[in-house]
Amino acid sequence: MERKLKPHMVNCKCPICTRDHLHMLDQNNDDVCFKCNLEGDLVCCAKCPRAFHHHCHKPALRDDMISDYWTCSFCKKSLPAARNNSL
Repeated sequence: MERKLKPHMVNCKCPICTRDHLHMLDQNNDDVCFKCNLEGDLVCCAKCPRAFHHHCHKPALRDDMISDYWTCSFCKKSLPAARNNSL
């Protein structure tokens, strides 16, 4: 089964986005791609356990887009809400 990467709304209350699952942040990253569930050359998110192949992440990743503290689209989508709450 192929899983599709779908961005969530900033105020999403699903289990992936709620604070109840912050314990996931203490886990190591996944050993398989979040989208295709295959091993390989994966880019690991610094904020969650998800890992992706360059071509599986949306938008697709280029090497110049990746740093030591790279965050996936799921986590980037939730950043504006966190910034607004801290103001």
